[in-house]
Amino acid sequence: MRPKREERKRNVNSGIATIDTDKINNPIDKQCNNRNKYKGRFAPTPSGPLHFGSLITAISGYLDARKNNGDWYLRIDDSDKYRVKKNAISSIIKTIAAHGFEWDGDILYQSDSSEKYLDIKYKLLNNKAIYGCMCSRNDLKQNKIGLNGPIYDSKCRNKKITGEKSYRIVTTSNIIHFEDQLQGSQRCDVKKDIGDFIVWRKDKIISYHLATVIDDNSLGINHIVRGKDLLNSTFCQIFLQKNLGLTSPHYCHIPLALDNENNKISKSIGADALDDGSPNKNLVKGLKILKMTPDKGLESESLKTIWSWAMNHWDIDRLAGLKFLKI
Repeated sequence: MRPKREERKRNVNSGIATIDTDKINNPIDKQCNNRNKYKGRFAPTPSGPLHFGSLITAISGYLDARKNNGDWYLRIDDSDKYRVKKNAISSIIKTIAAHGFEWDGDILYQSDSSEKYLDIKYKLLNNKAIYGCMCSRNDLKQNKIGLNGPIYDSKCRNKKITGEKSYRIVTTSNIIHFEDQLQGSQRCDVKKDIGDFIVWRKDKIISYHLATVIDDNSLGINHIVRGKDLLNSTFCQIFLQKNLGLTSPHYCHIPLALDNENNKISKSIGADALDDGSPNKNLVKGLKILKMTPDKGLESESLKTIWSWAMNHWDIDRLAGLKFLKI
């Protein structure tokens, strides 16, 4: 269960970088880190307990931040109330703590950003950067498939839509390019390869892309370590960053963790929850999956010793060139 609002410290607005929506129609051309100090985060969706794939991502981001003398934050991505499962938030926090992760600052919750989201939405509307759309998934079945599903053909862009609607951002044919630390050079023509994508859903929920961009910027996140399944999502997020006048973080997408049947370890296939009673065993197994060679007997040592060993031996670049990680 999530701690009550009044029981949590409320210093999450300190040091917030202001989004300059006046730059919406004047995209920035240069991509750079918006803070000098490394700032990373782990941002699970509370749609269930953490599984081993989640642990691999958390270990990677945590070790990379600490190896670079950086900060590492824990954010609960609970903006989509329909995906939040009962007791999932408390379960996630309990698991992270049980495995010895030490996050910086208070735990953050996307649901606390709802007013900020609405403010950005209305500013985008005023700048004519987004428009209403009544199309359903069924309407897009005949559309060409692009990087993130059916490519939207701007059908509703010049229409006046009334009633319930989603909102899509107006894309242009500018090439989005970024260098991923592990996956190398990535390029995409967002308008051609993705189309006008949704930033606000018909059920009045902000999209994953826009929420992530806003909250990462607010916290000053400049290094994102996450699974390769989100590689193509990065194009949408960089497009939003450019249109909002924000700097883009450094991206590092780690290979996906697969089970013995080559399925991605995920909640959707019913991946087992992590056993909080065996954190040492889980961590050492995770380090091995991440191509490290733990000392013999390390599993019997304290969590502090395991993390100390891992930090001293961490090199994320050893994952370069790998297509997947086998659990």
